[in-house]
Amino acid sequence: MLYPVDTLPANIAAERAVLGCVILNNSVAAQMLGLPPAAFSVEANRYIAVAIRTLCAAGRGITPLTLQDELTKMEQLTAVGGPACLAALFDGMPRFSDISEYVRLVREAFARRKAMAIGNWLFNEAQADDARIEDLLAALTDKIEDLREGQQDDDLVSSEVATIRAMSELETRWTGGDEIIGLPTGFSDVDRILRGLRGGKYYTIAAGTGIGKTTLALNFADRIIADSSPDDPRVGLILSLEISVEELVVKQISIATRLDSDRIETGALSAAEKQAVRTAAERLKRIPVEYVEGFAKVTAGSIAARVAKVRRKHKLLSFLIVDYLQLLDSDDRRENEHLRLTEISRTLKRIARQYDIPVIVLSQLNRDHARRSGQNRDYQLSDLRGSGSIEEDSDVVMFLMPQDWNDEENPGRRLFIAKHRGGRKHVTVPLVFFGEQSRFESAAIKVGGDGLGGLNEWPRQSQPQAANGKSNGHKHHSKQEQVRKSLDEYYEVM
Repeated sequence: MLYPVDTLPANIAAERAVLGCVILNNSVAAQMLGLPPAAFSVEANRYIAVAIRTLCAAGRGITPLTLQDELTKMEQLTAVGGPACLAALFDGMPRFSDISEYVRLVREAFARRKAMAIGNWLFNEAQADDARIEDLLAALTDKIEDLREGQQDDDLVSSEVATIRAMSELETRWTGGDEIIGLPTGFSDVDRILRGLRGGKYYTIAAGTGIGKTTLALNFADRIIADSSPDDPRVGLILSLEISVEELVVKQISIATRLDSDRIETGALSAAEKQAVRTAAERLKRIPVEYVEGFAKVTAGSIAARVAKVRRKHKLLSFLIVDYLQLLDSDDRRENEHLRLTEISRTLKRIARQYDIPVIVLSQLNRDHARRSGQNRDYQLSDLRGSGSIEEDSDVVMFLMPQDWNDEENPGRRLFIAKHRGGRKHVTVPLVFFGEQSRFESAAIKVGGDGLGGLNEWPRQSQPQAANGKSNGHKHHSKQEQVRKSLDEYYEVM
């Protein structure tokens, strides 16, 4: 006898999303491998899940044609509804790079079905005249433990799954050639070295005060969002502990319009420039970026809760920026600063891995570099000591430094890749910092070019106009030409 239930729990839409997204983007197949075929409530979906696992194990691509071939071999193509059913799985489905939320929904519905099955089993077994309570409790404990393990994060990875995941990433790299496989930074040299900002990775941008690390991170975010599309949507979360959200918005408007931020704040703008600011603000309202202000206590644990909230709201999260590490609070009251920052850094690392997103963390440095003189003031990994385990946790450490420590007016900057786990390191990328306009440009780009681009169709002005209508960009561009010339000479020597 079965205990009566109206309908069994299922999330058919989530099942379709998981399978459809894997067909559209094979790189997310590893995210569904933790789901057993039985987790899919629809029989056709179970057969398709088995076929996908078989193709992954064989190192073959997952396409409608390869799935059709595999299902034919399984003699289940008719059972799933034929080729038309396969096409319906991804029809109108966005090309997501993260399906973990859909996987969670499928797993939860499966767990509820298993829980109901346990209840039915216990109801029937307990009615037997010869039932022994000790045996029932022992069997029930085993079933509940099995159910509990199915809901926990599975950190046990078989050799098969590990190999499939590794080969899937390698195949993606080989297919892409020199193309980036992560999110773009907007700087071709940086993207060429890092292959883009990749999910599951922890990136640290470290610099002293006033060098431009917040602006650089905003420029990264600007390009990531600018390159989004309906087929590849992107959502960002920016945690600002040092400046207010209003200041961040002014910086983003300055990036978009190429107008000096102080002129935007004071209103020293022409009528056309004010309209450009209003237009940029209207577009900024619609971009999928959420902000967290650090006016209240913000801990690494509370960041994890906010990440989950953004993912629920947008069904997606593409990147997280934290500005900056040392201003975060600890979940535990510890007097030891090293332990406090270690706990925070490790939590941010787990967020990157758990949600498969790039986490970009800005960091201050200790005072050791200030005691050095000349170009010996260049930052070193040892300058991160005192910041917990950030050096060990980071997959990539980038130091943003002046081109010339003795020339504060020089807008030249050097982005030094000090650590790059599994990739090129000890590489320097020359940049030019336009602090007044909150933007960076590659030192090699042509003056007056489109630069970072910003949000799609945002108004650009190669030479910002002063309030009296005259250009205020000539002096800055002249200085920029000098910087680029000196940068070329500097890197030729190196």
